[in-house]
Amino acid sequence: LEKQGAALGETLAAWQKFIDTYPDNNPHLDEAKARIQELNRSARIESSFAELKKLHSQDTPAENKISAWTAFIDTYPDNNTHLDEAKTRIQELKQYQARQAIEEKYRETEERENLFASDVDRALLWRQFIDQYPANNPRLDEATSKLASLEKAIALENRFTELSSLEPSEEALETRLQEWQKFVETYSANNPHLDEAKTRLAGLRKSVMEKKLEEHRVRQIEENFSRLTQGHEENTTHLRQQISQWQAFVNKYPSNNPYLEIATSRLNELKRSQEIENRYAMLQQLKEVDATLTAQLAEWRGFVEAYPGGNPHLEEARTRIRTLETDLSATIPVSQTATAPAAVEAPSEPVDWGTRDYKTQGFHTSSSQSVPDSRS
Repeated sequence: LEKQGAALGETLAAWQKFIDTYPDNNPHLDEAKARIQELNRSARIESSFAELKKLHSQDTPAENKISAWTAFIDTYPDNNTHLDEAKTRIQELKQYQARQAIEEKYRETEERENLFASDVDRALLWRQFIDQYPANNPRLDEATSKLASLEKAIALENRFTELSSLEPSEEALETRLQEWQKFVETYSANNPHLDEAKTRLAGLRKSVMEKKLEEHRVRQIEENFSRLTQGHEENTTHLRQQISQWQAFVNKYPSNNPYLEIATSRLNELKRSQEIENRYAMLQQLKEVDATLTAQLAEWRGFVEAYPGGNPHLEEARTRIRTLETDLSATIPVSQTATAPAAVEAPSEPVDWGTRDYKTQGFHTSSSQSVPDSRS
């Protein structure tokens, strides 16, 4: 019957009938009784297993189910065909319990999160949840995403505060521009400071552009000044051309020019040199226009008085004056040597140096009334 797979009850009844039929002189009696005990135990296992399956399907707390399955294993640890399934059921129930605990903790964390205003405190809550359930956690991805979002928000605030506290240094303009550009690109979404950051970025771009333009302007000033200075030192250009070049430099860069004072001083020096040369050239023409000795002497004296310093013709002018004084003394009659000649009155009107008639207009210019100077 057992080999034919008969039902347990039928097999048990057959063995019991065998014992009852042959109670005496039965060489298989003990084996039959042992077999009946085994079959009764198997019957109890089946009955308990059936009850546990029924309990398992009911809405019973997992703790009760685990206790029942554990008792079944402890009661029938051997020759139990349902032992592996019972252990599997216990493992499943414990996993279920763990999931329920995770879900409960997840809901609790969500509720507590709303009680905190600080992203730092919220991030701490989710970090604790992840650390407590690092594996077999159906909410791990969600919790990790929430934590990453909060940490990004914290990093955003920290970076914004750091950038806002930077000193507005001219030297660090391009560095600050790069940092704000990176901030805008990194935190382009969900950024409460994005508009302000873009405004700061636009301002920095403008400042950097203005700085570059100013640096270019300064380089131009330095190059022009260097070229003018080199031309002056090598004396490769005419005096009038130098004046024109220095005047153009002063006019082109009238402000924020570190060389303006030097250039203005040089320009004035060149203009004075030009005046000296113009005056000297006029004096050289006095003989050609037949100017009187008195007129010549007055002009040379006026030249010396007007330009006593920085005058390359000063010694020549003094020599001319001495010569003219000697020549003029030789023309005075002996009868008049005892009496000094009356000073010739200077004209009240400004003199046109190009059209003056030196034959008729000879006069002496004193230190108090010098020859007209173009600088005045």
